[in-house]
Amino acid sequence: NYSKVLAIAYAKPYNRHKKQQWISVCQNFIESVKVHFPNLLRRPKIHLILHLIECLEQYGPTSAFSAERCESFNSDVRAQNICSNRQAPSRDIGKHFAVLEHVRHIIDGGRYGQERHL
Repeated sequence: NYSKVLAIAYAKPYNRHKKQQWISVCQNFIESVKVHFPNLLRRPKIHLILHLIECLEQYGPTSAFSAERCESFNSDVRAQNICSNRQAPSRDIGKHFAVLEHVRHIIDGGRYGQERHL
């Protein structure tokens, strides 16, 4: 039951023709939670499942507004902040990520200071 809700939430193309089917899947999931885990009904995430189809119609698939990528970036910033000299932590973090971008550019085959001749 939960896997069906996840399949709806993370489906890449949103199919409006299956709206009623998806609404019934979400309602069935809520009903099964009521029966088997009534203490979970107080959690906001369970309530949000009721609004899942509306959000999919308005904003598209949930993978488009996923925050995990941005949140995982926080650990890199925090780790670099610990290595800072505490005088100018923003500058130190900026320099570190600039060096990483340069390395990535070179590894991807990019070049600096050379003109391309076609």
